[in-house]
Amino acid sequence: MLEAKGIHQVLSRDITLVPGPAKGQYYYVYMVIDVWSRRTLGSEVQDVKSTNLAGDFSDRVCQNEGIPSTDSAVLHSGNDAPMRSFRLAAKMRELGLLRSFSRPGVNSELAGSQSLFITMLNHSPNWGES
Repeated sequence: MLEAKGIHQVLSRDITLVPGPAKGQYYYVYMVIDVWSRRTLGSEVQDVKSTNLAGDFSDRVCQNEGIPSTDSAVLHSGNDAPMRSFRLAAKMRELGLLRSFSRPGVNSELAGSQSLFITMLNHSPNWGES
């Protein structure tokens, strides 16, 4: 089990599908939170889920947060194909981030980001009404 004793030690990244304003329209929300402080370090909405977007997003979060590639922060994420790709693994090495994955079927391992997604969906006026 990963344990954070300070900021930027363990980050949680997740991507979730959310409904758009029109029936049948969906978007992906990319989000990274700091496990220790529970602060959202970055989020953005995209129309596709891809390895390249996930890598570019992680790069922007590290730059915006000033996380140096020498810190060896752990980036914990889901176990789906874009997160486990070789291209994203190379990007994580470049950023100095160690990769960690949730176990299949154990949703509680990404509880912080998933809880934030649920709150976001429940408090957004038009989501879920399509």
